[in-house]
Amino acid sequence: MDWFSLYVVSACTSQQVYDSAQGWRHNECNQLMDHDERDRCMETATMPYDTYKKKVEEDKNRSY
Repeated sequence: MDWFSLYVVSACTSQQVYDSAQGWRHNECNQLMDHDERDRCMETATMPYDTYKKKVEEDKNRSY
C-alpha cells in the first residue's frame, strides 16, 4: 500500500470515528443544566467533520 492509499484509509477512519461519536456528544450536551452552555455544546457536537477538521488545523497553526 502506498502512502497516499494509507492517508485516504486513515482519513476515512478518522471521519467514521468522529461521526460515530456524535450520538455520545449529543447525550453529553443534553445532560448540561445551563441552557446557554448546552446550546454551545450542541453547536460543537453537531459540527460537520470537514468544519471540525479545518478548525483543528487552524488551531494547530495558531499554536506555532
